[in-house]
Amino acid sequence: MAMTDAQVLMDRGRHLGRQEGIEEGRQEGRLEGRQEGRQEGRQAAFVALLGRQLERRFGPLTDSQRAAVAALSDDAAATMGVDLLEARSLADLGL
Repeated sequence: MAMTDAQVLMDRGRHLGRQEGIEEGRQEGRLEGRQEGRQEGRQAAFVALLGRQLERRFGPLTDSQRAAVAALSDDAAATMGVDLLEARSLADLGL
């Protein structure tokens, strides 16, 4: 059965709409991926800096202490960074 002109136009419109939606989804996915990558990079740099500060102040960290620092949330790492200024030992920081 042959399609009418209106059916052909509707079919093309649906196809174009799907293509635009797919492209928009790809662009959003790339943007979100870049943002997540940047955030992860900042977090890794902050944790590395915190680790260096702890070692400078208290000496080498054990593997378990390093792992505990790496597992900190952003807020907990920031808090530890401030608490580090007054801590007398790693135990004061929960390490």
